[in-house]
Amino acid sequence: MERCPGPAHQRLSDRLMLLVLDGRLVLGATVPSERDLAAALGVSRTTVGTAYRTLVEEGYLATRERARATVRLPDDDKHVPTPRRTPTAIDLSFAAPQAPGEILHAAFVSALEKLPRHYERHGYDRYGIEELRDAVVRWYERRGLPTSRDSILVTSGAQHALALLARTMLAPRDRVVIDHPTYPHVITTLVAQQVRLVPVGLTAVGWDVEQLQTAGKSAKLAYLIPDFHNPTGLCMSRAVRQQLELACPTIVDETMVDICLDGAPPVPFALAQPDAISIGSVSKAFGEGCGSAGSGRPGASGAGRPTSSRPGSGNTGGRAARDRDPLGWRIHESARSHRSAAGATRHPRPRAG
Repeated sequence: MERCPGPAHQRLSDRLMLLVLDGRLVLGATVPSERDLAAALGVSRTTVGTAYRTLVEEGYLATRERARATVRLPDDDKHVPTPRRTPTAIDLSFAAPQAPGEILHAAFVSALEKLPRHYERHGYDRYGIEELRDAVVRWYERRGLPTSRDSILVTSGAQHALALLARTMLAPRDRVVIDHPTYPHVITTLVAQQVRLVPVGLTAVGWDVEQLQTAGKSAKLAYLIPDFHNPTGLCMSRAVRQQLELACPTIVDETMVDICLDGAPPVPFALAQPDAISIGSVSKAFGEGCGSAGSGRPGASGAGRPTSSRPGSGNTGGRAARDRDPLGWRIHESARSHRSAAGATRHPRPRAG
């Protein structure tokens, strides 16, 4: 083993743990005996034995009598990975921070106190409970984008919101403009709708407005991540936002907007392009698994609803569309809302005069 700081057994256990986490040591695989690994690495059996014991304690190796240890992952209820070196160590095996325990605890306590007022209701709200939609409204207003409760649809997460919008607005073989590269699970969601993806490459400095506008002329929809783009981390400038008016409806994913480390978060994309449908999420801001979302148009009351282009769903809205496609009608009717916790919002263009 090459020389690195720390005891040899710790360096060995760290290397083996990394092999497990990145998949090069597959789950269930049998590890070499202490004697064989020590001979292969040119270290003592004590070093290997101590490293193996550390991995067993951390939950990365399973042992049984008269058999060699096998690779496993820690049980969630028994082995919670914690930094072992210094109090300020960061676990880079997960691309997410620790959950904000005090904040979440306070939020749950507050929610439980307010729960009794909902007991008389059935619990099924087409657009999401009013308190949550009002909180989303305040979040947009703090960012400089006035909106209303009627512009919010709460879903179970950002991808849920995108999937609903895709089912409502797209038909098989429709063209959809996406960033290249982009968030891989978005590609999975769109491909499930049997659409044709039109990737437009990001440059070293960001988005190519001319190429996006050209691609948008023949597309049915565009999906962009203007705020701290995943995976590049780029942030779209105000000038580009103002220029980027596409011929097709545009979904902007704002799930990363609250992770700004330096300065104020970017202004909402819909301030420059009011016809955009915005998607947001609390999972990145507060903690993984806190996935709440909405779909609609903040800033307008009852205006600018995304229409469905799926065969048989039509663009007329009302009872006929609802009878043909209940799910599509639900999104069609609530397309005024903004995805806040993790959803989508459409922002109408202000009327002149």
